[in-house]
Amino acid sequence: MTAWQRQYDGRNVQLAPFGGLRPFHGMLLNAPGEVVQAVQSSAQAPFVGLTTDGNPSPGLYSADISAPTVKPVVDAARTFLDLVDQLDYRQYVQQPFDSWHRRSWFNAAPVYIPAGVLLDDMRPEQREAALAVVKQCLSPAGYDLVRKSMLVNEAMGQLFNIYTDTFREWAVWFTIFGTPSEDQPWGWQLMGTHIDINCTVVDGTVLLEPLFLGAELREIKSGQYEGLSVYDAEQDAGLALGRTLNGRQRDQAILHPSMLSADLPAELGGPVDGRHIGGAGRDNEVVPYAGVSASEFTSEQRALLLDLIEVYLARLPEERRGRREQEVRAHLDETHVAWIGDPEKVPFYYRVHSPTIWIEFDHHPALMLEGPLEPTHHHVHTIMRAPNGGDYGMALMP
Repeated sequence: MTAWQRQYDGRNVQLAPFGGLRPFHGMLLNAPGEVVQAVQSSAQAPFVGLTTDGNPSPGLYSADISAPTVKPVVDAARTFLDLVDQLDYRQYVQQPFDSWHRRSWFNAAPVYIPAGVLLDDMRPEQREAALAVVKQCLSPAGYDLVRKSMLVNEAMGQLFNIYTDTFREWAVWFTIFGTPSEDQPWGWQLMGTHIDINCTVVDGTVLLEPLFLGAELREIKSGQYEGLSVYDAEQDAGLALGRTLNGRQRDQAILHPSMLSADLPAELGGPVDGRHIGGAGRDNEVVPYAGVSASEFTSEQRALLLDLIEVYLARLPEERRGRREQEVRAHLDETHVAWIGDPEKVPFYYRVHSPTIWIEFDHHPALMLEGPLEPTHHHVHTIMRAPNGGDYGMALMP
């Protein structure tokens, strides 16, 4: 490997020091090591899924029976694997489907050596073939957002000339899990700074949760990528709904009125997860419903809530998006929306939680920019999950 030195025992990638990540503003302390331990422990624990009480509700998800064949996805994955002719790369990039690495991901520059092969270490044709697999499994808008997020990382490295081995367009790992097949489960993962896509192909269905995407800087105002802007829709849809809340709804919806770390519980003010409670290493998190129930919304507010959810579902391929919309609408009255901060002003955090969808949006602390380590509109984290056992396609497994 050229960019990172690896240790490998043929199946499990061992922890190894990562030289590209240094303390941001002298902080982070021991947080990365603690988060890595939590992520890897969670990945190796029996899967339950995100629930409200530790007991997943059954029968909430179904396969895309009427969807087009997954053959183009399978063909793209096979083409990629055929191009990986380096023996060491092949053993890294194709892992067993039941490997615990399939549930191991990290939403910052990894401080460990993950499974897979770094796109930066691939030949151009291998890199393009890997991205072809990703493109087949996302909507055009979803793929565009992923590519723009990768370019934002490159722009960060160029603009600040800092962490240039981390803030690069191709500093993401790609891994195939299992054997690409039209009738047997398999999957892939794309993981790097602000990009974590966990795709499972099972029962003719492409599933993409957990899906973490984010960026810092969110708007590029100079340099090669001037004019690049991401996550406007996610922010604006939250504001549009938040600004309609009446006094009683605001009282229910706002969990904490301040976004400042000093005003929040310690677990909601950290530099790695921010206010996220369903992020990396939280596959089996127990989170009771909180906030305001959509059953108390007006028809206008329900439409705005669906518009917000649609921003996230629009990342999925058309056939999967339609099925997910049905699953969301079937449980709309059970959906709860919660905020930290003022729902009408930036910065803020919001969460959408129902039996079939989990969305978190966070204006994250500024880690690269000068100034206080507090939330800013320049740094955004988003995550989408499928609660009650739907993550990683588990609910559809044979």
